[in-house]
Amino acid sequence: MRQLRYRALARLAASGGIAVLALQLVFISGCKKSSSPTSPGGGGGLGDLFPTLNGHYYTYVEYELDASDSHVSGSESYRSSTVAGGPVTVMGRSAYVVVDSTFDHNGVFESVDTLYLSKDANGDIWLSAGLIASEIPPGTPLPAIPAWLPALKQSTGVGNEYTIIAADTTITEQGISLRLQMTLTGLITAQEQVTTPAGNFNAYKGRLRITVVASVSGTTLSSTTADTYMYLAPGVGPVRIYAPTTTSPTGGSTAGSDQLLRYKNF
Repeated sequence: MRQLRYRALARLAASGGIAVLALQLVFISGCKKSSSPTSPGGGGGLGDLFPTLNGHYYTYVEYELDASDSHVSGSESYRSSTVAGGPVTVMGRSAYVVVDSTFDHNGVFESVDTLYLSKDANGDIWLSAGLIASEIPPGTPLPAIPAWLPALKQSTGVGNEYTIIAADTTITEQGISLRLQMTLTGLITAQEQVTTPAGNFNAYKGRLRITVVASVSGTTLSSTTADTYMYLAPGVGPVRIYAPTTTSPTGGSTAGSDQLLRYKNF
């Protein structure tokens, strides 16, 4: 019976990991949406990685990736991001409103999301944590989260990892306490050449890394790490967002995605 309970908790840990991966997707979409208020300068000598003003408009084409991380033919979908308003004051910070829309393979509208992004004078980008509540299933136990989270800290410069969020919480199921430790970190590395439908760009490579560790009474049940990469061109913004295909410890596979800049209006 106790072994069955451990298996049930392992399944619960897996679902908890999915919920936390939703956190990562919020950050990724926030960076992909390429919004930032005012302040034309960048930090850390990297230039302005988010040169966004009202009316700036981006479109992206997204491909699903196969097991070898190649584009799957016919899997294209599309996204558009528009800086639709601001600056406005949100939870004590000056921010811009960014509207992100998705379209299917045939260009038919699917969904729309709105978020707030704030930018420091040194170029650091902050994401409103209020968005997270809408992305996490009701009842998911997570500790208190600050109102704003550092989605991109370019002031740290190249090669210096920084923490976006660190969460440590416990779920009790059938009398057994499952501990979930979750971290999301960022890192900016050297520039690389990126080819997109909108042209060729010399872009800084940013990495978002999420790690989820589930344990019971000090015994680790699972430990999962997933990376997503953003390519940010000075004076342009995000030109590529790449999430490799991943394989879980149990052998399951999650298809990756590759989003490329298709058009910008500036």
